[in-house]
Amino acid sequence: MAYKTLIIVNPSSNFYQLLHFLKELSFSYEVVYSKGPKHPYFLAKENAKEYDTFIAVGGDGTVNEVGSGILDSGEDKILGIIPAGRENNIARSLGIPFNYEEACRRLLGENVIRIDVGKVNDKYFFGNAGVGFTAEIVKYYNHIRFLKRVVPNPVDFSIWIAFISYRVDKMKVDIDGRTIEDKFFDITISNGKYIGNGDIIAPYADMQDGLLDIILFGDLSKLEVAKNRDMLKKGAHLQHPKVKMERGKKIKVSSECNYHVDGDLAGRGEVVFEIKEKILSVKV
Repeated sequence: MAYKTLIIVNPSSNFYQLLHFLKELSFSYEVVYSKGPKHPYFLAKENAKEYDTFIAVGGDGTVNEVGSGILDSGEDKILGIIPAGRENNIARSLGIPFNYEEACRRLLGENVIRIDVGKVNDKYFFGNAGVGFTAEIVKYYNHIRFLKRVVPNPVDFSIWIAFISYRVDKMKVDIDGRTIEDKFFDITISNGKYIGNGDIIAPYADMQDGLLDIILFGDLSKLEVAKNRDMLKKGAHLQHPKVKMERGKKIKVSSECNYHVDGDLAGRGEVVFEIKEKILSVKV
């Protein structure tokens, strides 16, 4: 790799085997370890003039922060990804291997693409954002994720708490000037295909098509949600009569619900999602 490279590592990720392998590769790099939330963002943004490529080692949260730091720096730099987190759906959507050796070898190549990125207020999202049930999961997860000794699987536990407590709400959705008003269980705005533990939330999403895929989960009962859970894993939920897909560039959702951005609880109430076309270079 002929680029000056900074590797930003989330120390809570599974990275020890990776660093051992990196020593065997023939390119120069420096490694820094993030010290907490938002630190990867500042590491990328503040070093954007000095380095050409920033490699995020971690999950979707780390990738989002490093990518966002590059974008906010105003510099046209390259993002590399080595999936090493709890959720790696951005890498999965881009076809980046989960095997460390394969992922590192991709970084040695010259295949760089320009991808679209979603934006909500001052936040970027690379995978997806959502209003309703998915945001409730994030809300509960933020409360219990530090209790791993008490709750072995905080993600699944958060899903069940949200499932028990959540109620379908009325929402108004404006998609490039077209308005839909109804009760919705959830509205997911997708740039990438995957969510959660690799569920195929937006089977037709393309990170280079200049559009966001909007998955509208209608007035589903909890029984209907539970019975059709496996459809989401396979990407077959669009066959359900109460689930619809739309596409657009600018989506406004008016509701009293929480919303998340790439798994980060971002606010409540009216929100506007936009696509920014091909604004980031990614090594694939």
